[in-house]
Amino acid sequence: MAARLRILPWPDGEAEKAAAALFKRWLDGRGGAGAAEDREAVARVRAFLEAHGSARFEPMECDVQYEPRIVNRAGFWQSVDGLREHLILPEVWRCEVCAGLDATSVGRVLASKGMLRTDAAGKYSISRNLPGMGKSRVYVVTTSIFGGDDD
Repeated sequence: MAARLRILPWPDGEAEKAAAALFKRWLDGRGGAGAAEDREAVARVRAFLEAHGSARFEPMECDVQYEPRIVNRAGFWQSVDGLREHLILPEVWRCEVCAGLDATSVGRVLASKGMLRTDAAGKYSISRNLPGMGKSRVYVVTTSIFGGDDD
């Protein structure tokens, strides 16, 4: 408006170009047009598994002679097509992995991206028979969480 009234010496369309350039820089810095909460959900679960994948997850199947000592267990892992899937215990999912986020929303986001297995009814946790624990519900995070595609 200031340019149209000749208060500012800008050529026609210059303000729109400047605004579009600034918006693009902001959007690039933000990480894209998708919901920031969705990116945060994926990043949070990925970071937890990257930090604790070997130390806090017990194998679903192990040699009787080799019983790993897992301190502060977060869950279990299983091999699927030579890659690890992580089975996260419900309290760890809610209190640690999703701390500060809505755990159900995190499940929804990951499931929609194929990063979390769901049961036949579409629930985000799956009933599994766990070593030493019996039947329990777990959140099964697939290996695609490491694919890097947050959108």
